[in-house]
Amino acid sequence: VGYGLLSAEDLARMAKKGPVQQSRKFLAVPFVALDSPSEASEFSNPEVVIGLTIMAYRLSGLRMSDLKAFLSSLIDDMNQETGPHKTRKTCLRYNAFIEAGGGHVRGTDWPEGKGPTAVESQTAAGNDNELLSDEAPSVLDHIWPLF
Repeated sequence: VGYGLLSAEDLARMAKKGPVQQSRKFLAVPFVALDSPSEASEFSNPEVVIGLTIMAYRLSGLRMSDLKAFLSSLIDDMNQETGPHKTRKTCLRYNAFIEAGGGHVRGTDWPEGKGPTAVESQTAAGNDNELLSDEAPSVLDHIWPLF
């Protein structure tokens, strides 16, 4: 059985024909041939859907649209939290993701055993929404490989 995630091109092509179901945007779908997703079919067993979706994300990684949605959600959560920036739950979660990917967030302490030789991720200055705009792809290009 061929399966995978729909690419941005696949989603755009399907959107021209009509609305695309949310489940097809984020879950693995069957492929009828190499790089040809099925137009309407979906896996019927929820356990199969979950398992193949996990494997598809492990093989292909997050799509840029997934990363933007994830960062947008983190920014919304961060804006609702109070307290010092460095101690907010969402900030700590973001830092953990970046460090797990081999990066480092400026302004935080280096993990034990790591130092200035570790890859340092760039951060956006100014408005948080600038990070997700199409004019700031260079910032996302540094973060995306870490996920």
